[in-house]
Amino acid sequence: SDNKPASISVADEIPVASSTLTTNTESPVTSTSIEFKKVGVKLDIFPKINSDNFVNMKIRQEISSKGSDVTSGGITTASFNTREVKTEVVLKDNQVLVMGGLMRTDTSQTVEGIPGLMDIPYLGKLFSSESTTSQKTELMIFITPHIISTVEDSKVATEEIRKRLSSIKSINPRS
Repeated sequence: SDNKPASISVADEIPVASSTLTTNTESPVTSTSIEFKKVGVKLDIFPKINSDNFVNMKIRQEISSKGSDVTSGGITTASFNTREVKTEVVLKDNQVLVMGGLMRTDTSQTVEGIPGLMDIPYLGKLFSSESTTSQKTELMIFITPHIISTVEDSKVATEEIRKRLSSIKSINPRS
């Protein structure tokens, strides 16, 4: 819709504990509360159709994830990683925009071995093995604006989307 913001969010909620120390009483009291932080992918688009039938779009793309836990002063807290892109583009009707470049590398380390024996100092390495795995990901987003002026245009666009969705389902047998 013209001049109407659109957004999509694919996110998980991560519980984050926060503590408050109240010291204005005879005995200090610590209270803990749980807040939830959303992490995942968020895309916001604000489209505007200009007089020449071009679509001006303000786009904001954000990817966030939980980082490693951080310990400071004996308190362990969660850290979060956020990558964000903001841009403004002008596209013709049915012109495709490809947004990429938000890359990430996740590394995980696994230790396997014989329980008990692998925990023996110095000798444990003889009874265990270590492996490191890296996974690189890049998020690519394809945006194609369609100017729909009539009810007939709307019907054609709806049918086209249905065809695309059914072809995706036939490619992915898990759905």
